[in-house]
Amino acid sequence: MLPNPPPILRTRPSPDRPRRARAGRIVALVALLLAACAAPQQPAEPLDLAAQQAQWQALEPDSPALRDLLEAQGLSPARWPLPQWDLAALTVLALTRQPALAEARARQAAAEAVRTVARPRPSLALDLASHSETGGASDSPWSLGIAVESLPLGRSGAARRAAETEARRAQVDEAGLALAQTAWEIRRTLRERHRDWWARRAEAALQAERLTLASAREQALRRQQAQGAADGPALRLAQREAAAARAASAAARSAEAQARLALGAAAGLTPELAVRLPLDEQLPTPPALERGALQSAALLNRLDLRAALARHAAAEARQRVELARRWPEFSFAPGLSWDQGDRLWTLGLKVTGPPAAGNLPALARARAEREEAAATCLRLQAEALVELAQARLAVEAGDAARTAAETELAQAERSLARVRTGLAAGQFDRLSLLDAQVLQLDARGRLLAARQQQAQARAALEDVLQLPLERLPAPAPALPSTP
Repeated sequence: MLPNPPPILRTRPSPDRPRRARAGRIVALVALLLAACAAPQQPAEPLDLAAQQAQWQALEPDSPALRDLLEAQGLSPARWPLPQWDLAALTVLALTRQPALAEARARQAAAEAVRTVARPRPSLALDLASHSETGGASDSPWSLGIAVESLPLGRSGAARRAAETEARRAQVDEAGLALAQTAWEIRRTLRERHRDWWARRAEAALQAERLTLASAREQALRRQQAQGAADGPALRLAQREAAAARAASAAARSAEAQARLALGAAAGLTPELAVRLPLDEQLPTPPALERGALQSAALLNRLDLRAALARHAAAEARQRVELARRWPEFSFAPGLSWDQGDRLWTLGLKVTGPPAAGNLPALARARAEREEAAATCLRLQAEALVELAQARLAVEAGDAARTAAETELAQAERSLARVRTGLAAGQFDRLSLLDAQVLQLDARGRLLAARQQQAQARAALEDVLQLPLERLPAPAPALPSTP
């Protein structure tokens, strides 16, 4: 038989203490452990897609539910209902309504939950055993033991815990950047749909004016032919131009309607609500750009670069984990057990040695992953600078094209004004006025194309920065020159 444990590790209760009290304490302890492990029950939340769709289809442009959606995202409209929904209001609506963003939020919450659950916790062991003795009565046929294993101690345990915590934090950061990337894609798609709808609407207006001019020119040539002042080929050419203008106007109206529905879908609107929603017919005013702010945003704000930095942080944390594993780990497991009426205190010590070969293979792999992540960051920075330079050249070309188109339109409008003045003085006829109006309309069409080129170039610049241009700091005003 083993000798009795030292008094400091073994205490014996008084034999006069009732056994029922000991049994009651054991039952209470077991009940406490079971209650601590019980998880709260989550109520079932069935998804009723039909009810949600019916509720959304019942919305009107002046519905308070739309106003609540805007206010929930920090955009408090000064007037309600909104007289016009601009790109900012549509963006807030899209970020609220698009299911892709809800999916990204759920993935981020899952990553955060994994980080919380994965935190190191001490373990608790419960041992319940039954004893039977031959030839005599036992003081108690049951024994109960509890042991708590602490966290690894020492240099290795502390370093590993810190590195693992940082690695999980990097994973959460990467999930948050994925959420931001999803939000940016929603905003980018909405911006493209809004620009396309604006261009289609302006094109439809130009085609309607072109049809009006073509019809008026056809009627003028008919009158001249009736008076013997116009030939048949000119009238037939005008008729063909009027027929082509009617077809182009009908196609432009259809394209505008399709673009409006596509814009509504990008904003999370039903087709019925997209048709009734009053939309702003102007593009956002292009802001002035500052070169230093552009370069800082390209190097510091791009989501792919920030995600690469998060992966680099995770790789560096994994390398520290492997470095920490080269040292032995110590953990203690103090315990308490009840056996045959005795209370026994125990103290366990566990030592985990380093892996074989000094953990060199795993350490080399972790170091290689860290170097790969660092090289990826440098590559993305270099690519961002090249893309920024290309986007800035495209913006400069778009601005120059718009300036040239505005100059051409101003000249066409001056020519039209001279023809109008000459028509009143009898120097020009009705056909000359119509021809001048056609030239002015052509100049307006080229200005529309130039504005589209400018908007597309600035949209490409936003995609390089992954940041709205209006959020960039404005360039500092030039200092007055001293005499």
